[in-house]
Amino acid sequence: MAELKRYHPGLYIKDAIEELGISEEEFANKCGLPIDYVSSLLRCESPVTQEVAKKLSNFFDSSVDAWINLQKAYDLYILKKRNAN
Repeated sequence: MAELKRYHPGLYIKDAIEELGISEEEFANKCGLPIDYVSSLLRCESPVTQEVAKKLSNFFDSSVDAWINLQKAYDLYILKKRNAN
């Protein structure tokens, strides 16, 4: 199952906040997201929704589409893996 997590947007976020040297809680507060959701996102268990993508784009100074596209690509990857089995 670890193989499936490699494209999840949460991994990119986890790497980014580690590089910034901030905690999950600090990141959650700065983004206006619940800490439980952020923890779940970083464990690759929760998706990036449109609303979350807006908050991420504000924090990272990136586009909403970038986050939505990462999530779509991950979802498609999972779908293909499931269909292959």
